[in-house]
Amino acid sequence: MPWARDSDGLKSVGDCHYDVGEIRLLIEKLRLARNQPGMVCSLLEDLLSTGKATRKLIWHLSKWCDWRDSSHLTARAIASELFHNNICRRLLDKANKPIPDRATAEADYEKWLETTVQAGQGLPPSAVHPDEVDQAEPHFEGALHRVWVNKYERDQAARGERLAHYGSKCVVCGFEFGEAYDGMVTGYIHVHHLKKLSEIGREYSVDPIADLRPVCPNCHAVIHLNKQPFTIEDVQAMVKRSRARQTLATS
Repeated sequence: MPWARDSDGLKSVGDCHYDVGEIRLLIEKLRLARNQPGMVCSLLEDLLSTGKATRKLIWHLSKWCDWRDSSHLTARAIASELFHNNICRRLLDKANKPIPDRATAEADYEKWLETTVQAGQGLPPSAVHPDEVDQAEPHFEGALHRVWVNKYERDQAARGERLAHYGSKCVVCGFEFGEAYDGMVTGYIHVHHLKKLSEIGREYSVDPIADLRPVCPNCHAVIHLNKQPFTIEDVQAMVKRSRARQTLATS
């Protein structure tokens, strides 16, 4: 079942892609969890009846998909079946407050909506990945990085402008997905913001040519290895030195 955006989340269009009976069994299994998941189970039942995945459901289901007990496996199975294996990043803490902050949670939710709609249409995820903001928060294990998706990253025309100018080859090491994987993921690349997103205000307008550079996931991880990111030039120098040593070792 493809999903489409509506005013309150997603609505189903076309034929149902999941087994309603199986989902109901999973809901009943989740209902037995020790953390009293009555609300999210009722919201899931509403989805089966109306074909609408409301914003409230997604935000609460994201929390259940992250519980540190067996219930999270059931919640993840439900989310995976309903939303084409696309499980939303956790958006609420135990007190139902957005985490790590409202702006980041809203951005995560918007990205999830976009990816789910694309998956339902048989499209691959967006070829451009936004940068990461260091958000060390104590809310739950593993929540060290949250992805901030601003208006630019949701603008397909701007994505095209950046790709047309720089291409999809990593500016640090030269890696290109399309070349490495037989053309299957041509255009897939991460985007590095030269200006840290944590320093960009709400009114800042990202210039896709001046502010962004295409980098592969490995180089992107190295750039953000420390709290103060390395520059692209720093990591280029690392790669150059490493390649020089390898050349000497094999000569």
